[in-house]
Amino acid sequence: LSNRRFHGAVQKIETNVGERYENCEFFLNLEIIGEAVSESRKICFVYNNIGADLKLHPTVSVNGNPGIITVSPYQVVKVGGYTYLLCKPESSSNLEYFRIDRITSCDILRKPSQRFSDLPQYREGIRMSDYMRPQPGICTERLMTISLRCSEEILGDVVDAFGTGIAVIKEKDGMLNIRVQSNEDTVLSWALCYADKVEITSPESLRTRI
Repeated sequence: LSNRRFHGAVQKIETNVGERYENCEFFLNLEIIGEAVSESRKICFVYNNIGADLKLHPTVSVNGNPGIITVSPYQVVKVGGYTYLLCKPESSSNLEYFRIDRITSCDILRKPSQRFSDLPQYREGIRMSDYMRPQPGICTERLMTISLRCSEEILGDVVDAFGTGIAVIKEKDGMLNIRVQSNEDTVLSWALCYADKVEITSPESLRTRI
């Protein structure tokens, strides 16, 4: 769509259905990201959290100003009803994902984006269905290895939440020792639903939060 037709269409779309917070820049973000991906250029944006007033509030840098994040954008993915940008921030060597409805002040830069094939850990590609699998509460934290202990009866629930890329070791007492690649907030929110059936064994920083 041309810019005129695109913005005309956006004005007729209700973006606050279901009493969710409203980000009037959502569709513009999609347009900018699409253009940046097609032209292999970096983008920058402000990422926001939800405040107690249920409105977007920018994350701040150490000097108290809204933090500007610069990334090489690769793909837009929809998971669990939300739309995410899969990208590599300049400040990180890993892929990360950001909810597009929490992005504001998005802009295309002159800088060329880093080619996906140049990322050492992804030279052989990735399976998007595993990397962006529907996890409870996908967020922007970096992935890490988290170990948990549970009975086999909820293994299906573990797979539903974290995919088949998990490592499972059956112990002598019949319990399962499982390692998943996720982030602390995701595993915490999931584990609290199975408080009497799951034990987080590492990292210690997550154990102390339960």
